[in-house]
Amino acid sequence: MFSSTLSYFSSPYSISRTIHYSFSCKMKTFLAGWKKEWTGFAVAVIYLRLIYAGIGLWVVASGGPIPLNETIYGVIKPFLHINLFSQYFVNPWFGWDTIAYLGISILGYKADGSIAFMPLYSLLIRFATPVFGGNYLLAALVLSTIFCIVALILMYELYGSMYPDAVARDAVLMFLAFPTAFFLLAGYTESLFMALVLTFWILARKKSGSGPGFLPGWPHLPA
Repeated sequence: MFSSTLSYFSSPYSISRTIHYSFSCKMKTFLAGWKKEWTGFAVAVIYLRLIYAGIGLWVVASGGPIPLNETIYGVIKPFLHINLFSQYFVNPWFGWDTIAYLGISILGYKADGSIAFMPLYSLLIRFATPVFGGNYLLAALVLSTIFCIVALILMYELYGSMYPDAVARDAVLMFLAFPTAFFLLAGYTESLFMALVLTFWILARKKSGSGPGFLPGWPHLPA
């Protein structure tokens, strides 16, 4: 009796079914607690993404962006996709630190300035790229967009635990409206960093033992 029960729970099928059931329950709980403010933040981020796409289109139509005089620029540029969508809406984001993160995700670390950049963001780009047809830069932008939405939701929840909901909402909107907030949607680590820091902060305030012990080190990985 014991051996048959043990074999059931140790079989790959039963383990897979248990994991799927647990995940489904957590997803239902999460969706049941979804707030309209979260939807508003997601819509605001998508709206900003569309505005930045329009700016990128204008830059390309004006003959830009200007190529950087850096060796890594020429090394990574051949990996960019050249279809119309990428040329006008994705590739305008190819510049500065984004190139370094793409270089690490494509070629790994070299004996150069790449050692100044932490690995987590580049690792996530590498894992996500196959989903986007091998387009590394598109994967980076999508990841930044997702982490930006997550960071805004976490910020709202953190402020909401200390102030009225209206104050928390306005604080998030002011944060998103700040001029340099566009870095949250670029191929940079800012949105990932914010999401990790806010996660740690929320868990610390709740005095949860399941996260604060190891989370302080995670924000340094994408920084």
